[in-house]
Amino acid sequence: LESKGEIEIVSFDIMGQSYFELNPIEKEILNGNIALVNLESFLNKAYDEREIIRLLDKLRGLAKRVGGDIAQIGETSYLLITPKHVRIRKREEEFINPSS
Repeated sequence: LESKGEIEIVSFDIMGQSYFELNPIEKEILNGNIALVNLESFLNKAYDEREIIRLLDKLRGLAKRVGGDIAQIGETSYLLITPKHVRIRKREEEFINPSS
């Protein structure tokens, strides 16, 4: 897939058990757009920490697969996932660094 020349920030809400449906996020990133992912609904419904870790691992894997980057926005429930050639400048203590 190729970028249209413009980069858009596209918002996604991940709810309940639907975290496995990451294809729309991946498609936007492969099109050169940035995904703004809201995890609040998922975090409010997650049954245990393993579910949260599993979702974060899938999102990290998605970022790595497309050659992009991923970071939590401050202390919020939002993540940014970027396409190839867009890097996020992070503090060292960011917990979601895909290169670790």
